Amino acid sequence: MADFTIQRCRPGDSHYQATHDLAAALRQTSWLTADHAWHLESHLLIAVALNRPVGFLRFVVQQIGPECDRPSITKYGEPLREAKVLAFGVAEDQRRRGVGTALQKEMIRLATTLGCYQVRSRSGGKNVANHALKLSLGFGVHPTTAEDAGVFFVLPLAKDPDANVSS
Repeated sequence: MADFTIQRCRPGDSHYQATHDLAAALRQTSWLTADHAWHLESHLLIAVALNRPVGFLRFVVQQIGPECDRPSITKYGEPLREAKVLAFGVAEDQRRRGVGTALQKEMIRLATTLGCYQVRSRSGGKNVANHALKLSLGFGVHPTTAEDAGVFFVLPLAKDPDANVSS
């Protein structure tokens, strides 16, 4: 049994400031606070052990397309939505204990209940542990053209092979 719990965190919650402190220590503050016009919803999940946050994952729900200055991708005339991971980190002393996996799995579960078509994430090229985690969860991978040798990860949530997707 895990020695931590996964929960949602909102401004004003008891672990909110400590989560921001952890994000700062892991150099994730800008991603934890990023806000763009195309974000429809924002969700912050935290892992708590011994009454302190030991991991976090922030994702937003957005239509697929507008972030890249494209029209929304639609399916049967309805815009497709995705859960995009913006910030993700685990305290160094808590790594390799299943915290990151549990946060990712809860995000996937929540994204599914929110009606998202897919989950998308970007990771820098040197973040090998995150790459291994995403691949173990079944994410597809595509390299970026960025100088940091980063990669995009995409996990489809919809299981409709006959989808009529247009842009």
